[in-house]
Amino acid sequence: MARYISINVTNSAAPLLDGEQLINVDQIEAASYVAATGVLSIFYVPTGVDSLVAPPGTILGRVATSTVTTTTNGGAGVPTFTTSQGDPSKAVYRAMTANPGGVKASVNLGRDQAATALPLYFSNFNITSNIIA
Repeated sequence: MARYISINVTNSAAPLLDGEQLINVDQIEAASYVAATGVLSIFYVPTGVDSLVAPPGTILGRVATSTVTTTTNGGAGVPTFTTSQGDPSKAVYRAMTANPGGVKASVNLGRDQAATALPLYFSNFNITSNIIA
């Protein structure tokens, strides 16, 4: 298992967003994808932070979100999925278990399941902090 997963953001309309984002695999709790919006969420808990700032009985977690699109310019282009096969959250889990002993593994999205399958891209990357009860 690699130590980090890598998400490569591609957005020609906002070149400062482009590039690789890393998340420590040991801190990831779960990943989920909302097909209606194209938003992939990766839930993780930074080491040593939860007990310092979170109220008793809760955990301070972080959520990394990225919009999955079929365009490279950051525009709307929500992918079409007819089965769970191409679900981007499964790509996160595949990356988490790839590259044994390595430093990083990339989250590879592949193509959507539209009649004419289109390649998929991450168009942004945001991190927020949340209290998890």
